[in-house]
Amino acid sequence: MEGGCHCGALRYTVPDVSGFAFLCHCDSCRRLASGARLAGVSVPQDTLEVTGEMVRYTYAGGKAPIHLHFCGLCSTQIYAEPTAYPGIAALRIGTLDDDSVIQSVKRVYAHQACAWEPEA
Repeated sequence: MEGGCHCGALRYTVPDVSGFAFLCHCDSCRRLASGARLAGVSVPQDTLEVTGEMVRYTYAGGKAPIHLHFCGLCSTQIYAEPTAYPGIAALRIGTLDDDSVIQSVKRVYAHQACAWEPEA
């Protein structure tokens, strides 16, 4: 599987995206995504090969800090590294060249979803 950022400065490959796919409605993810939810899929971090220069932003997660990796030019988030789950990268589904490989997602923190958002 391949993907990248909006401007094309970052590209990545990952052999498999069959991990836990989710739509997160928590306050932090909604704010980071500038929308109603954030779509991600867990992949082994050591299988994710990124070319290009990323910027890292660290914020407090629910259980432990989360390192967010994104493009320094266009600000597209590529993946998050939740330190509570070593070795896991939460790859942003919207950055995949072909996101049709994701067949189902689980809603997490749905109790924090925007009141105006339709049920998924």
